[in-house]
Amino acid sequence: MEFSDEELVEQCKKELPYITDAFELLLRRYEPTVHRTCLRFLRNHHEAEEASQDAFLRAFHGLRNFRGGSTFRTWLYRVVTNVCATRYQKRKRQSESRAAYIEHVKAGHTDHASSTPESDDDLLSGPIADALETLSTNDQQALVLRHVTDLTVPEIAEVTELSLSAAKMRVARAEERLRTAYEGIVGKKLDFSKGL
Repeated sequence: MEFSDEELVEQCKKELPYITDAFELLLRRYEPTVHRTCLRFLRNHHEAEEASQDAFLRAFHGLRNFRGGSTFRTWLYRVVTNVCATRYQKRKRQSESRAAYIEHVKAGHTDHASSTPESDDDLLSGPIADALETLSTNDQQALVLRHVTDLTVPEIAEVTELSLSAAKMRVARAEERLRTAYEGIVGKKLDFSKGL
């Protein structure tokens, strides 16, 4: 017998943190999609794995306070996007610091060039990743939630805390910007039916 998310959440509220069977069922149900979502946001396997674990850990600790004002699914993806946004911003700041350091070294201000951190070799690449990189964080978030996580526009509105019309507009504009960026890189139109 397969339990609904709502039934598992209620069981979790009664049993956590001592009995984790219901939470493990939720984890197995959502783990692949959460990981794919984190991977598309962060474009790094190691970062995505850590973000997935962090999101599930936050969900584990926060589930007792889940009030059910939205579905568990949208609540979970709000947690996931918050974790990914925080990690993305941190990595961006570190990358900017690294770039400033490299420029400092190239300008001859220090002779410690050998201590320059290596760049991530496992960043996901390809024309879609390159096109996504040109978009704002909000556009990336909207596209990942819609085309990787397969959330509906009303669910995206809940996750991003936007009105329904603002969420529709953000998804539509983000798709158009991605099409334009992708076409500029590859020279052909992007087909969203194949996913990101």
